[in-house]
Amino acid sequence: AVSLLSIGWRSGLVIAIAIPLVLAATFAIMYEIGIDLQRISLGALIIALGLLVDDAMIVVEMMERKLEEGLVKIEAASFAYTSTAFPMLTGTLITTAGFIPVGFAASTAGEYVRTLFYVVGIALVVSWFVAVYFTPWLGYMILKQRKHAGTHHDVFDTGFYRRLRATVTWAVHHRIIVLVMTLVTFATSLWAFQFIPQNFFPQSSRPEILVDLWLPEGTSIKEVENQAKALEARMMDDPDKRFIATYIGEGAPRFFLPLDQQLRNPNFAQLLVMAKDEPARERLIVKMRGILAKDFPSIRGKVDRLFLGPPTGWPVQMRVMGPDRREVRRIADEVKAKFQANPLL
Repeated sequence: AVSLLSIGWRSGLVIAIAIPLVLAATFAIMYEIGIDLQRISLGALIIALGLLVDDAMIVVEMMERKLEEGLVKIEAASFAYTSTAFPMLTGTLITTAGFIPVGFAASTAGEYVRTLFYVVGIALVVSWFVAVYFTPWLGYMILKQRKHAGTHHDVFDTGFYRRLRATVTWAVHHRIIVLVMTLVTFATSLWAFQFIPQNFFPQSSRPEILVDLWLPEGTSIKEVENQAKALEARMMDDPDKRFIATYIGEGAPRFFLPLDQQLRNPNFAQLLVMAKDEPARERLIVKMRGILAKDFPSIRGKVDRLFLGPPTGWPVQMRVMGPDRREVRRIADEVKAKFQANPLL
């Protein structure tokens, strides 16, 4: 709709036809290499959707400009291909290269979002092929030939372009001022960057809260049930909750794709608390953490919201590995002592 309104219905129609063609080819390639439609691949398609129209728009605008200058349609289409194909390919590859760290990250997060790189790369490369081979033909078929075809016409001899030319000329003549303003803006941006929250995966806006309860090894499952029911009873009358589901000896079933599902364990219980809304969820988290710390000191509990991305478990984790079990145990005890001595933990 934006293309149809801003650059005319004929040019917009060319771009509108190119988009589903790119998506169809992208889906076909994804199917062939085994990439399913899931949260990350759909997000990649949304990102690519804003990029894949650029190539087609560049070609169409170049054809429109040459038609305004007086070229016939076949000459305008040929010029659009020869003058934009290689620059667009370079830009496409550079944009795709920006996602390489995501695609080849050797981590669980990299494995989780790897399809982002592949889907964006496929969509952008396909959009380039469509732009240089298919869009000029579409433009030849759909765009309208101008009446002054065969005679040169300066399309930039308008009031808007004259004002733009004057602005650029002023910037060139006062380049010191422009450079200083640019550096100040850049420095201000770097300073303001500290106020932007930094996390690889954002928090989920879902209202559920997961409460994990670990009792000491060897605790009977009946005692685990009693403790879980006691905590459930404490929260039953809270106005911020909708309902509570309690699972004894195992975790909740996978109702959320990135859920860190807990397997069967006789000294484990999990409460799924549904809050009324997001602010209520945050209030419940504070309340339940306080209740666990004050009234259930023998329970190792964790109260947390749902997170997007691969499950991480505890915020701080340490793994000690080695061939000698006693040495591993000794080192693990030292690490544990250092953690316990840290006042921030």
